[in-house]
Amino acid sequence: MTGEPANTANTSARRVMLGMDLPGNRMERLAELAHRAPSTHNSQPWKFAISGRSINLFADLSRWLSVADADQRELYMSLGCALETLLIAADYEALGVDVVYFPSTSDDTHVCRVTVDEQKPRRNDSAPTLLHALPRRHTSHIVFERDRPVAEHELAHLSAAADGEHATIEFLPAGPERALLPRLLEEIERELYADDSFRADMARWIGSGAIGEGWLQAKFSQFKFAHSGAAKLAHTDAELLESAPAIAILSTAHNRRYDEVMAGQAYARAALIAEHYNLRIQPFSAFTANSSGRSTLRQAMHLDSRHPQLLFRIGHGAPATHRAPRRALKDILLKMD
Repeated sequence: MTGEPANTANTSARRVMLGMDLPGNRMERLAELAHRAPSTHNSQPWKFAISGRSINLFADLSRWLSVADADQRELYMSLGCALETLLIAADYEALGVDVVYFPSTSDDTHVCRVTVDEQKPRRNDSAPTLLHALPRRHTSHIVFERDRPVAEHELAHLSAAADGEHATIEFLPAGPERALLPRLLEEIERELYADDSFRADMARWIGSGAIGEGWLQAKFSQFKFAHSGAAKLAHTDAELLESAPAIAILSTAHNRRYDEVMAGQAYARAALIAEHYNLRIQPFSAFTANSSGRSTLRQAMHLDSRHPQLLFRIGHGAPATHRAPRRALKDILLKMD
């Protein structure tokens, strides 16, 4: 199945196919599907405003982790993830799209306006079948099967998730440089986790239940994160990275808000491609959490003038048994004047 007519008559069929309870209104349905996108620490930092045939995507600054993501880079990457998921949903519904990035010169929180047109062809790089992976997509936090490689054609498809012009995804070959990454991650995370304000910001977010789990378990996880030693937390993540048969760096030619959004679009597509092949994926934001980490990663991986936006691992492992919670649709929709 590559797409369906862009009307509401087949809404029930789409629900059965995707295994999701989706709104009957097409524009709300697109927003709901975009809302299933990945985001940093499951922050879901977005709002959607529907106006006729257009969906406007805004940053929700109340969901910004102001210490862990001080420069808002991960926030804008998350918004890029929502945008790409929205566009893939439009691909699935056989809709053409017109995308305007940052339509308001005076408001950087207005990230884009997407106008759909059922009379126009789908975009050139449309990927309608990837939407089937959306209900299963999740971030993995388990040790991967170390001796089970990712197939070359799967790596090629994942690399093609980036357009190659604004953003690129490069898988690191085995060797001393890649072997260095787990130790480098451990050093960077030790420094981050030793920062009381960083730990407090993350503990607050975990305790809110945003990552998942019930209230009591969330509070326990909050306490554990706040009081576990920096070395222990960092070592755990280093072991996860070390287990990966494939590690990729997502980078951009420039380092503007637009580039951060484009990087998010590439990651969202890569996450769906990974799920399509029943692969697990996990990003490590510590490498790029601040300018110091990004500079260290750029030098270690010889990225020259390119700007690292995210490092992530790919591999095989059991799927998660639960999904991170999502806000209700009514909580992410804005009314346009």
